[in-house]
Amino acid sequence: MTSRRIVLTTQAYISRVVAQGGAKRVGYTCDVFRRAKEYNRIGLKGTIFVAATSNGRKSENRLLSMQFECNPDHENKHKKSNILDGKTGYIYCIA
Repeated sequence: MTSRRIVLTTQAYISRVVAQGGAKRVGYTCDVFRRAKEYNRIGLKGTIFVAATSNGRKSENRLLSMQFECNPDHENKHKKSNILDGKTGYIYCIA
């Protein structure tokens, strides 16, 4: 992703982007800049919208569920989160 932009926003905004079918990928990370670097390396383009979360598993599962329901043209492979319950960090979507 030549993701030149990382935008800190709210979970509600990320949910809207995903629900409208505008997200290429959603997920959870504890290091936003490392994740952006990984996506740059594989050539995934777009803006990364990130929001802090106190329960990464719950938040990521919600986004994944919306992603698979609202956006058939996405790049997510996992349908369920593998993050430990209650782990803090960031949820993100790439649009």
